[in-house]
Amino acid sequence: MIRSIVGIDPGQNGGIVALEWDGQEAYPRFALRMPRTSTRDAGPGLPPIDLSRLLEVFQGFPAAVFAIEELRAMPVFGSKGARGAGTTATSKSNFALGRAYGQIEALLTATAGRTQDRAHHAIVRVSPQRWQAALLPRAARRAGQSTKAASIQRALQLFPSLTSLVHWKGNTPIPDGIADAALIALYTYRLHFRNITNDSLSTL
Repeated sequence: MIRSIVGIDPGQNGGIVALEWDGQEAYPRFALRMPRTSTRDAGPGLPPIDLSRLLEVFQGFPAAVFAIEELRAMPVFGSKGARGAGTTATSKSNFALGRAYGQIEALLTATAGRTQDRAHHAIVRVSPQRWQAALLPRAARRAGQSTKAASIQRALQLFPSLTSLVHWKGNTPIPDGIADAALIALYTYRLHFRNITNDSLSTL
């Protein structure tokens, strides 16, 4: 039987959050910033993902659905095409993000292959546009609040205990990657599992 939904934000400052449910509602049991191979600050030189640690995390959920946010292509503009300063992504960062996404998917597939009952281990890909439209307040978006700020605010509103699950000393109560991962997991729970029965697991 499925016991956990693990939301994954594979972005540069991504995170992993596992939700469980008590028969009535989902709640966070585990939260982790995307593990890296060094402790250097996030940025253009962000260290690669610690694959050994990530595999260890995934294997800790033998009966789970893993909900990973789909990779969203970012625009790359030249020096003369600086449309929307602050939103431009370099080819190098796009490549790094694509590589990280591929590594995470490969580990998820490997983890599923080692699970004896594959019906109790599934991978769901979640569109960022869909979970954001479903869970982020429209008023915040209309008021011009950034997606990251709205995500953090909404995640803490729904799951105040997240602050106790992740060690964080940044300028926000929790990292935006943790907030996104929690909401990705919640979106998947509401979409697939709110009224699920064991017989319907194979439909995922």
